[in-house]
This record gives sequence, structure tokens and C-alpha cells, in this order.
Amino acid sequence: MGLVVVGLLAFLYAALRVRPGLSLPLQRRALSFLALAGIFLAAAQAPHSLGGLLWPGGIADIYLVSWSVASGVLAASCVILAAHFLRRSELDEVGPLRRSADIDPLTALHNQAFFRRAASRRITQAREYGLPLSMAMLDIDDFKEYNDTFGHEAGNAVLRILAEVLRRSVRADDLVARYGGEEFVVLLGGRPREVEEAMERIRLMVESRCSPVEGNPVRRQVTVSVGVAALDGTQTLEELIEAADEAMYRAKRAGKNRVASTAEEAA
Repeated sequence: MGLVVVGLLAFLYAALRVRPGLSLPLQRRALSFLALAGIFLAAAQAPHSLGGLLWPGGIADIYLVSWSVASGVLAASCVILAAHFLRRSELDEVGPLRRSADIDPLTALHNQAFFRRAASRRITQAREYGLPLSMAMLDIDDFKEYNDTFGHEAGNAVLRILAEVLRRSVRADDLVARYGGEEFVVLLGGRPREVEEAMERIRLMVESRCSPVEGNPVRRQVTVSVGVAALDGTQTLEELIEAADEAMYRAKRAGKNRVASTAEEAA
């Protein structure tokens, strides 16, 4: 009876996992392992028809029981191995696709969808443990005009340079993403003043890296305006993003190429 259950489980596993949504190589792997499981199941049943002829009496009964138990264990192990290797194959094949869905293809930074999910968790943790957290919004100054003048490929080169600056400047536990278009967002731990100083260093680095010097794909000086907002403990993610966005536009109105924060506005 136990072998019948194992066989039914193997059949159900094949019905559930081997489906059109899986690639053909993945289906072949699954079927190979499940076929091997079927071979063991068949081998487990063989002694019931042959054992009585070869070993009559009590010896046959002992042999049949031992063989059936051993074959049942092998069959169950084979089904488990089939599930394990199928899962590994699926992760190897589907994992990169899932990761690519979280990455902006142009800049290789995380995209807005990933950022929102990860930032929501970070905000929850910050509230729970009373940790300081700030949001920074960066926007390339006059980017539309730059694109219109030099073309989209030149604009893409600027976006990649800015992404590289951010990637090299943030800490391992900071969240950085391309929020959309020419906007980038960073979620950083630390006191507001510390975050403002960090963003000022990034602003200066962007100004330096985006200068039209020889060997640089930048066609003219490019700068960024930055807005910083500190989490006050009651804000939602949307409210924090909105506060950083408003601070960034204040930096724009104040002359661009600078860092503005909600702390300055409160003061």
C-alpha cells in the first residue's frame, strides 16, 4: 500500500509540475527523474510475482518484505530527488528572470517596483527599532534639454554615469534605485545632517564626473538637484517620497545643483 501511495504522489507531482509553463529542458529533467522513480516502483513489485517461485515458504516471505521495504525507500528517495532537482533547475532558469524584473536595464540599479517593496520593509523596521532613516531624491538638471540637444544616447550615457556614482557612493545596506526617467532615489540610515552631508558629497562627485573633459561621453556640464526628507516616525512610504520630492523641487527653484532638505524648511 505504501508503494501505491508513493506512485500516486509521483503521478500528482508530475501533473502539477510538468506543465506548459515550464521550458522543454526543464520538463525533460522532471520526466527523467519521475521515470526513474517509476522503474524503482516496478522493481519493488516484481518480487511479489517471482519470489514465490524462487523461494517458497517462510524464506520467500522474509525476502519479499525486505525487498519491498528497500525498494519503497529507494522509490520515495527518487521522488524526493526529482522534486529537489526540478526545484533547483527551476531556480536556475527562472531566478535570473525574476532578478531581471527588479533591475533597470539601462543603469543596472534596482527599479521603482523593487525599491517600493524594499523601502516599505525598511520603514517598518525603522519604526519598530527607533532607527533614523532618510529619503533622498535626485533629479538631473535640465535633462530634457540635454536630450533634445545631444540625443537620447548621450542622455543614456549621463544616466549610466550617475548610476555608477550612486552605486560606488552608497553603503551596502542603503537602497538606491532609478525611480523613473532622470530621477533616482536613495533610502539611507543615519541622522538627517549626516544624510545631507552624504548627498552633498554625491552631488559634488556627479558634478566632477559629468564634466565635458576629454575621454568623457558627457557633452556639457551636468548637475543634479537633491531633496532629503527624514522619516518622522508616522509617515508612510508615499508621504516620505513626496516630502523628498518637494525638497528636491525647492533645490531646483533655489538655483539647481544643490541639496535641500525638509529640516531646513522646518527651521
